[in-house]
Amino acid sequence: MEDKIKKLEEWVNNNYSPYKCGWTDGIESGVSYAAYEIGCILGMDLEEPEEPSYN
Repeated sequence: MEDKIKKLEEWVNNNYSPYKCGWTDGIESGVSYAAYEIGCILGMDLEEPEEPSYN
């Protein structure tokens, strides 16, 4: 089980970007936000995602 958790943590680290979470369009934003949510479930200490700017 630890191996699976380590792989998930690695995936989160490779796919989470607070900056990309602030984008309002695109798959990269969605993947990044999913990585953030998974990281939170795993109890990882992650920087808060940026809020979208609609300007």
